[in-house]
Amino acid sequence: MGMPVTINGEQFIQQFFRDITDQKKAQKFIHHMAYHDALTGLANRQLFENKVNEALRDIQVKKKRLAVMFLDLDGFKRINDTLGQRYR
Repeated sequence: MGMPVTINGEQFIQQFFRDITDQKKAQKFIHHMAYHDALTGLANRQLFENKVNEALRDIQVKKKRLAVMFLDLDGFKRINDTLGQRYR
């Protein structure tokens, strides 16, 4: 941010700076946690849906094909719910 100032009749621009490194790191962490499983680090359903929708829009424009493979592990939610808290 800058603002004009006059000192002894001369015009200057006074600059203000703020380090936002910690804020950017926190935003990156929050974004990662919103779209990844805390235990495995794998993409969660929300990220999967976002990527599939993005790919569907892309293939319509580029006239290409798309294949999707979805792997469902029986009982994984129960394992993740019971053991996930221990490894976070």
